[in-house]
Amino acid sequence: KLAAEQGDKYSKTCLAQMYEQGDFISKNKKEAQRLYTEAAEQGEAYALYKVAQMYYTGEGRVKDKKKALELYEDAAINHRSGEAYYELGRFYEYGELVKTDKNQAAKFYREAFMNYGFDNRLKIWKEALNALERLAMQKCGDAAYYLGCLYYHAYMVEKNEKEAFKWCKMAMENGCENHNAAAMLSGMYEDGEGTEKDDEKSLYWIKESLRLQNEAYFKKHNINVEYDSEQNRAIIK
Repeated sequence: KLAAEQGDKYSKTCLAQMYEQGDFISKNKKEAQRLYTEAAEQGEAYALYKVAQMYYTGEGRVKDKKKALELYEDAAINHRSGEAYYELGRFYEYGELVKTDKNQAAKFYREAFMNYGFDNRLKIWKEALNALERLAMQKCGDAAYYLGCLYYHAYMVEKNEKEAFKWCKMAMENGCENHNAAAMLSGMYEDGEGTEKDDEKSLYWIKESLRLQNEAYFKKHNINVEYDSEQNRAIIK
């Protein structure tokens, strides 16, 4: 409390959470909201997320979902808030105030999973993982690729090569354009990770990886090309 009174933004956020939940102190929502607001004005990530929630729900604020979206973006993109990334994923998955974009939603859910939350981090990880699985089953290739990476690299989940292969293969079958996904699938076929070794399929997917990488480069630099799949080369027009 003393540190909060002296202006430390992290202490303000911790004290606000104590007032909000009634930990070691009597619950006081108004005081929690005041402290979250002060900490948010100082750029504290979780406080920004909490103020965004206030605008979204209308609790302690005039309801303003557009303002909530702006604050979620600030908390996530500028301050790496896992909770805010998760909320952004929901906006893009369900098309609330933004155009529905499942690949963008998957990207935000992945960031929610990768960035530690201030509160209930295990809950955020579980919800983000479930969201990625939900999108992957809706034929979102990027979501399936992110799941493959999580299981392959054992990031906050137990390493499981069969699961990694399943999701990575699904990613490419559902139109994932990330060349790293194709390269990963090629490597798994080459080394027999999560599947039987298959040199022919390994070669196919490494070629696909190179094609996707070239296409991404040409698109980025506005180069008009035509791809010759038989000769496996791009022809600049």
